Amino acid sequence: MLKKKRIIIFLIIILLVSSFLSFTIGQMKIELSELFDPYTQLVIFQFRLPRLLCAILVGGGMALLQNDLADPGVIGINSGISFFVLLYILVSGTDIFLDYVWMPLAGMIGAVITIGLLMFLIYEKERGIDPIRMTICGVALNLGFQGLILFFSAKLNRQKFSYVQLWNAGILTGTDWLKIALLITILVIIGVILWKYQDVLNIFSLGKESVITLGVDLKKQTIILISLAGFLAAFTIAFGGSIPFVGLIAPHIARRLVGSNHRYSLWVSMLMGCLMVIIGDSLSRSLMSTGEIPTGIILSLIGVPYFIYLLKKERA
Repeated sequence: MLKKKRIIIFLIIILLVSSFLSFTIGQMKIELSELFDPYTQLVIFQFRLPRLLCAILVGGGMALLQNDLADPGVIGINSGISFFVLLYILVSGTDIFLDYVWMPLAGMIGAVITIGLLMFLIYEKERGIDPIRMTICGVALNLGFQGLILFFSAKLNRQKFSYVQLWNAGILTGTDWLKIALLITILVIIGVILWKYQDVLNIFSLGKESVITLGVDLKKQTIILISLAGFLAAFTIAFGGSIPFVGLIAPHIARRLVGSNHRYSLWVSMLMGCLMVIIGDSLSRSLMSTGEIPTGIILSLIGVPYFIYLLKKERA
């Protein structure tokens, strides 16, 4: 127990150091001697700090639900959310305030429809829900929604097309304090629910047979947990863009560090997710002298090989 607490404290320290380093990286480098300069404070409080907090919240949120292969990005939920948000952008006007309401709502509708479609494809009364079947069907849904996204993106005007391309690639620019407040609210609510569910999550980690033996309703609890993943993904994607593989890599590393007890692995997974997005965002702003690479692209380059490794491990 003491070792696990030390790991959590160590990750918090790494997170604070990474946050400080990320805070100083960008087109304008911030020196400690310039902290009280009015222009520097404008850059800090209007751009750097909201973006840093968005990276922390999006990373932590995407890493909360833990399954080796059922990351919302892998099983098609993220793509379904992105498609419905795209449809909203296609028909919406220019009222930015409404984006805070309707973009997450469109994402939630996409999550519900995608989850329903996924359950229809994978659930069998005799066999229940098979993780490998869920992954294969999810990848197929993912490809289908990506094709629809490309098709409908061609119908956007130039301004909306540029916005969608950057947003779909997972870029964190344009974050403000209202988005931060909404993300904090949603994460606190879902975090409390998951904390209440930690015993159920621990039982799930024992395997399908143990879940049934202990009297847990496998179908009901699976749908609830996947729905929570979709709900959380709807908000994080609407505000942070489509950033893949965080929900796949962070929980797996967390279990390697502290085991499968969700009393600890939830915290470690969340911290790892925060670190992944902060590091990805820092790299996105530092690898090019002009402009930046979307954070989602950086994390995709890391996530694809890791996903192949997990599939091979699952087969073995």
